[in-house]
Amino acid sequence: MPYRFGLLVGAILLQFCSGCTIVRIEGDARLQLRGGVLKVAPADGAGAIGYSVSGLGLVPGSGGPTLGYLRERGVFVYDPQACRVVLIEPHAGNVEALRAVLAKNAGGDRLCVMGKGGSQ
Repeated sequence: MPYRFGLLVGAILLQFCSGCTIVRIEGDARLQLRGGVLKVAPADGAGAIGYSVSGLGLVPGSGGPTLGYLRERGVFVYDPQACRVVLIEPHAGNVEALRAVLAKNAGGDRLCVMGKGGSQ
């Protein structure tokens, strides 16, 4: 009887230790898959990479693994000189207005846009 109980507990735990994860990457990036682990690195000259992760089950995230449901968005900035301001899914009119203000007052356009319109 203890053997069957152990198998039952193991089968239940195995279901929770599997999962499905969707990763979306925005920006110039090099991707490598090694042993089931996705490694993301910036391409030469990339200022920032945006990402979104969603998954159910055992899901890796930036803060460590999550057991359950995870939805996470973020941006890795590799060159602070290229991306002084990062906007995620902004309205198109706001982007152009902010570009004009930055160009006039900050000595250049150092704006990175991540979202529905792609990365810039």
